[in-house]
Amino acid sequence: MQLLEVLATDNSININSPEWQRVIRQLHIQLEVDIEKFDYYKCYACRFTLKANRNAVKISERAGYFISAKQGILIICPSTTDLPVTIFVDKKLIRVVTSESKLLKAELNVKTNDETYAFKSNKKGIAEIEKEVNKIRLI
Repeated sequence: MQLLEVLATDNSININSPEWQRVIRQLHIQLEVDIEKFDYYKCYACRFTLKANRNAVKISERAGYFISAKQGILIICPSTTDLPVTIFVDKKLIRVVTSESKLLKAELNVKTNDETYAFKSNKKGIAEIEKEVNKIRLI
């Protein structure tokens, strides 16, 4: 199944809405990703924050999707006001993966040399995302 079909069926997303059309356009322009031919493993809904390694927040917490692929991690967050967030993290850049869990929520931190990608979800969702990140690093 294609990524757009999975987003539409499993996550109840209207792919034809303006904010998702902007995401698809941004993927084509910024990352040169053809979403129709994108080879991915899994897709998870989560909340996402991007920080510099000195904890300065570059992108505040947003709802989006973690997508694992053979080449690395694709993060997409639609937006209603400004540009959508489309980030690709090459698997070669991933240095440290840590997770923290609290009573109901959990957080996974994926660190590269320059940035920290923080994913928040429920405990089960973070456990699945952590498995995917570790699988990507080993491929």
